[in-house]
Amino acid sequence: MSDSRFPPIPEPGDADDLPEVFDQLTGIDVVDGELIPRSSPPAAE
Repeated sequence: MSDSRFPPIPEPGDADDLPEVFDQLTGIDVVDGELIPRSSPPAAE
């Protein structure tokens, strides 16, 4: 079942590509394994 609202699912491959693909699909950056929504400023720690 395909959904034209989403691009085709990329073929399994280099895990280093996953954050970039995730970022493109969701608009959320993956930095050091943490999810960083673009609409939010970095959390101050």
